[in-house]
Amino acid sequence: IGHNPGMEIALVELVADQLPDFGDDKVLPTATLAHLHFDDNKVSLNAFIRPKNLPEKFPVRRDGQVQYCDRPAYYYQQSGVLAYRWHNEQLQVLLITKQDREKWGIPKGIIEPGLSATESALKEAMEEAGVIGNIHEDALGCFQHNKWGGICEVKVYPMRVTELADDTQWESEKRRRQWFVVDSAARVINKPDLVDMIRALTVCIQKQA
Repeated sequence: IGHNPGMEIALVELVADQLPDFGDDKVLPTATLAHLHFDDNKVSLNAFIRPKNLPEKFPVRRDGQVQYCDRPAYYYQQSGVLAYRWHNEQLQVLLITKQDREKWGIPKGIIEPGLSATESALKEAMEEAGVIGNIHEDALGCFQHNKWGGICEVKVYPMRVTELADDTQWESEKRRRQWFVVDSAARVINKPDLVDMIRALTVCIQKQA
């Protein structure tokens, strides 16, 4: 991949008769991909792709259908935590919102390449809410939300909070965080699937105990 003159010369020497004619002098513009196959004394050009020939959106497969969205497919697979604690013998959950909005939600984000769903969820919990704790390996469920021209699916994991980070360690300048008892949390969340998970949290914790 590239446009280095030496690479371009080598490509022409190897497969000049197989190269497409784009009507310009530059055979290998920046970020062009030439896929070659070597078999004994024969070299074949399997693929030749220039950036300007790529679609502007990324293919994302969902329910057997391919949709073209604004981000790579892995962006639409996310995970988050339903952070909880016991306080004054009451079960409480931690919700967050952006500073300029009143829409409450949970810490969530892309399942980063190289991380598991729970590892990514723990990372988001620290970055977005400044909470550290013990995560349950079994998800409570999942919910969907629209973003980047597609549908994101978020796996939600219960996490018992053991420590609150100070304001210098998380996005405190961008977000607010607040503890809610279960019934209050369910009233301020506008996603029915997430509300069901909040109400099911007590049962989940008892099973884990």
